[in-house]
Amino acid sequence: MPLQLVFNLIEAGYLQEAVGVAERYVDLEPLSRGANGRLFETLYAVGRTSEAVAALGVADHLGSNGANWDFGIVNLVDKQDEIAITHFEAWLKQNDYPNSTWVRELVTGARDPATGHAYLDRRIPQIVASMPEENAYEMQELLTRWYLFFGFLDRYFEVILATELTDTTWTDAQILVYDGTKYPRLGFTAHPKYLEVAEATGIVDVWEQRGPPDFCEKVGGKWVCE
Repeated sequence: MPLQLVFNLIEAGYLQEAVGVAERYVDLEPLSRGANGRLFETLYAVGRTSEAVAALGVADHLGSNGANWDFGIVNLVDKQDEIAITHFEAWLKQNDYPNSTWVRELVTGARDPATGHAYLDRRIPQIVASMPEENAYEMQELLTRWYLFFGFLDRYFEVILATELTDTTWTDAQILVYDGTKYPRLGFTAHPKYLEVAEATGIVDVWEQRGPPDFCEKVGGKWVCE
């Protein structure tokens, strides 16, 4: 399916190719919120930010229940915290989460580069534990990415490497890798641990078969990524 193909291309680093697939998908199904959402992700990944935000707006207009969260992330990455908080709170209300009072506190606490890492370590489990059982897993998954968005890449890779890594079975680690690759300016693919993860999840094998991704090349028989 096109949505899965776009996911796989982004995860493996073929970002420009993913844009082409997403654009064709939108041409075929212009009223698909999923297609427009994937177009947002691919355009954002290649730095076409204004077009990406426009595609996300279309997905939102078509009823995407994830658009507010994505708008929040875009603004969080741009350090537009007040706008980000508004979108996160709107998403929580839209999806019937019991409260959103923790959002402002979490953004403020995580923003400090000296203490934000430790703060997230402490507060994320507390927030997840306060959620109804049916919401806890989703919230854990969403908030784990905040290590990435606030620049705590070492911790983000610790979480990925502590998750089951495999090239034959779908795991949560692949979602974390996908999100890291989707926001290239955050430095995920240039991190020293990235190639270790790419090896463990079979991404390097894909490069060997299909050719290099957009941000890596082989130098002296070794992969080098930026």
